Amino acid sequence: MKKEVKIFAYVFLFLSIFLSQNVLSANSCSSTDQIIFRINSELNAHAEIFNGDGAYTTEICYNQLFSNAPTPGQRECNNNEVLRLSANTNAHAEEPNENNPGYFNVCYRDLKCTLKSSCNSNEVEVVRLSGKTNAHLQLVEESDYDQVLCCTSQSAPGQACQPACSEGKICSQGQCFATPSNSAQCGNGKIDAGEGCDGSNFGGKTCASLIPSSSGVLTCNQCVINTGACITSQPVNPECSDGLDNDNDGKIDYGNDPGCSSISDDTEAEVVSGANAYWADNNENELANRAEVTLGTRVTLIARGVPAQSRVTFTILDKDGLLGKQEIREFRNIDSTGAITKVSWVPTLADFNNGLNALEGNELELYFQARASGYTEESKEIVLKNIVNDPTLEGCIAYNDEAYMEDLDTSLSQEESCNRDIGNQLSKDSAYSSANSDLQIKFGVGCNKETINSEGRRVITTCVCIWQANECKFSYSHKTLPIGGTGSDPNICAPKCEYSYDEEQCNGNFKILTLSRDLGDLNNCTPDEIDKTEENCPEQEDVKVDCSSPNLILPFYSQLSLFLTLCSIITIYLFLNNKIIKNKFNILK
Repeated sequence: MKKEVKIFAYVFLFLSIFLSQNVLSANSCSSTDQIIFRINSELNAHAEIFNGDGAYTTEICYNQLFSNAPTPGQRECNNNEVLRLSANTNAHAEEPNENNPGYFNVCYRDLKCTLKSSCNSNEVEVVRLSGKTNAHLQLVEESDYDQVLCCTSQSAPGQACQPACSEGKICSQGQCFATPSNSAQCGNGKIDAGEGCDGSNFGGKTCASLIPSSSGVLTCNQCVINTGACITSQPVNPECSDGLDNDNDGKIDYGNDPGCSSISDDTEAEVVSGANAYWADNNENELANRAEVTLGTRVTLIARGVPAQSRVTFTILDKDGLLGKQEIREFRNIDSTGAITKVSWVPTLADFNNGLNALEGNELELYFQARASGYTEESKEIVLKNIVNDPTLEGCIAYNDEAYMEDLDTSLSQEESCNRDIGNQLSKDSAYSSANSDLQIKFGVGCNKETINSEGRRVITTCVCIWQANECKFSYSHKTLPIGGTGSDPNICAPKCEYSYDEEQCNGNFKILTLSRDLGDLNNCTPDEIDKTEENCPEQEDVKVDCSSPNLILPFYSQLSLFLTLCSIITIYLFLNNKIIKNKFNILK
């Protein structure tokens, strides 16, 4: 029995070691201040903010990319947008120049970032995206996505590190050094390789040069710059919360002055309605004053005459009479790119509930204000109708309606019902059909349709309902594939899962076996079929082997197969051992 226990102990020890070698590597920054954002894996990843609830383990670190990066980092948004996320965690991403509803900016220090196919020599590759919006992410070292987020940072001069330094190291002049600095020269008063500062020598850097609008004194901690003692100038309170009568009308701040829409409103002056701000339909045709709009109907907020190169904030407000104004939704930092500045909005049940009060029935009187530097305009009204009890409620927003969910009579949660579209709402809603103008303009095809583009490639668009920020929303994905296939029938999806490896020469006592997978002919596969194939045939990590060992590699042999094989061997051994013991006992008898 003791022998059997030993065998089991050895088996489990072996499995523990084996499995531990196959865990995806994570990356941690030297401090939380250096985290730009986090992703949940190296490939096909979702993202979250630097302190998101998902506690993702792959962190994108400022000082692993940029040379002699000071600490801590500043996250206030001021022309330093890195990218945009759809949620605080488990989020899709879009490039910083997009402004789709539901996404918000992730900002860091003085980074200036753009999404492109390749970076210029003065730019740093930060991460890859699968597209301009609704995108997954992956590390720069991977090559599945061809869009790269390219960034520059004036506060971290010097040659950047590409690829980024590994965990426990920071970048200095294109080289990676352990942190805190273990340079033998640290303390000699000179800024040597691997050092951002030395003693009182900061190479001309100051608080103001590293953090705009700040003052104070930099400190040097083991030859790493620390900006913790820098003091940022306190911003002036907005007019609607500064305790002053800025427009001399005898009324002060939000709640008293009718010109204030919120405590963050920066002008007490009442806006006079005019034609420079107006509601429009999905085709940008101006709506009449007090036009009726129902939940789920796309409308457009338009501002004319915005100063060039400005960023506009659109604030949608509910006119509550004696109760004042109530904010329904706000869209910030919309770029002014032409004669008009615009943003689209699809009112949801959650939006309606934001403005509902005891004095209102099934409709809200809404208007919007458009603000930019030196520009303030206000629109006329629309009447938003509540159709939550309407049996003809269409599209993904139906899953936000309690009455609709009761009619479905399902055991699934509201979130699961939305994500699986168990009521087939998309097929009922003409707004998401092949005639949908937004999708036609963007992809040349409508929902769940495919066509051949001008390059002779198949374009497939898939429309779905997704649960985001506690409500059900419409989303879509698209994939462009070549025409035809290598099989006998060009219309058949023909996936496979095969592995091969390339062997490098020995480097010392070890060599690397680089594994490659072959998924077969996916030209005629749908996006769902491709995702399923990739899921069932995962990428394999490179293998490091001893040069003195034979090259035995079974990439098709999974961990589960190995475990079952070992269990079978142990079972056979115990059976045979027990039989031998019985035979010996019978002989003795």
